[in-house]
Amino acid sequence: MLKLPSLRPTLPQVFILATCLAFFAYMVAGYYAAQDTASRRLALRNLPPATVSIIEFEPARDVGLAREVSVRAQIDPAFAMRRSLLLDGQSRIALIVPILAPEPMEFVDPDMIFGYIVVPLQRGESDAEALRRTLPDPDENGLYGQIHTIAGQRLNQTRLAGGISETIAGWGRVTSRSPVLIQPYDGPREVALSRQLRGGYLRIFLWATIALAAASVTLLVAQHRLRLERRLSHVARHRRPGSGKPNGAKAMARFAPLREQELLEDAGDPQGPVSLIERMRARIGRQMS
Repeated sequence: MLKLPSLRPTLPQVFILATCLAFFAYMVAGYYAAQDTASRRLALRNLPPATVSIIEFEPARDVGLAREVSVRAQIDPAFAMRRSLLLDGQSRIALIVPILAPEPMEFVDPDMIFGYIVVPLQRGESDAEALRRTLPDPDENGLYGQIHTIAGQRLNQTRLAGGISETIAGWGRVTSRSPVLIQPYDGPREVALSRQLRGGYLRIFLWATIALAAASVTLLVAQHRLRLERRLSHVARHRRPGSGKPNGAKAMARFAPLREQELLEDAGDPQGPVSLIERMRARIGRQMS
C-alpha cells in the first residue's frame, strides 16, 4: 500500500516561514517609510494646503501631500482624554481633544464633534502645556473653547476614531459620521516635515527577521544531527554479530578482487590458496625492492 508523506510541517519549517514573513513585513514597512519621506520632501517644495473650516473639510479635496491639512476649528478641552496608541511605529501616550465648528450656524449643531486633534505627550507634560506647545495662538474664543487654525497631518486610523467616538457618545455628545484625526505640527512646518522618523516598525521587523533566521539555522543543524544519530543507531541495532570486525573473512571479501573472493572462505588454512597467494605477493615485493 502506498504510504503518503506527512504534511505536518516541522519546527524548522515553521521558523523558516516566520522568517520569510518577517522579512516581507520589513520590506513593506521600508517601502512605506521611503514613500512617506519622499512625500514630506515633496511637500516642502510646495505651499501648504489652504485653510478650510472643519465643517467644510473634505479629505479628497483638502488633504495635501504628506497628508497635510489645515483647518479652522474650535477645541473642546472639557472632553479631552488620554490614550495609548501607535504613532510613527512607537507606542505613545497622546492627548485627544475634540474639535467643533468654529462659528455657530443654523444647520449645524453647536455640540457636534467633527474630529479630534492627537497630541503626543512629553514626559510630565500637562494637557494645557501640550496644547500650548502644538497649537498656535487662538484667533478668538468660542462657545466651548478657543478657536485655532490647526495645521498638521491627517492620521489614517479609522478604528481609533471609531473607538473615541463611542467613548464620546457614552458621555452624551454627538459626532459626525467620519470624524477626522489631525496630529498638529510640533513646531514650524518646515521643521516638522524635515524631522527624521525613527522607524520603529523597521527596527522591530529587522530584529525579528535576524532572530528568526538564527533560530531557523540552529533548528536545522539540530534536526540534521538528530537524524544522523537515529540513522547510526538504526544501523547499529540491525548489524549482524561479528560484522564489526574489520579483519574477518567477510569484511576482507568486500574489498578483495572478485576473482579472489571465492577463495577467501579458506583464509584460515595456512596451506590453502589464500596463504599461498599472500606468500607469493610478499616474495615478489622483496624482489622488486
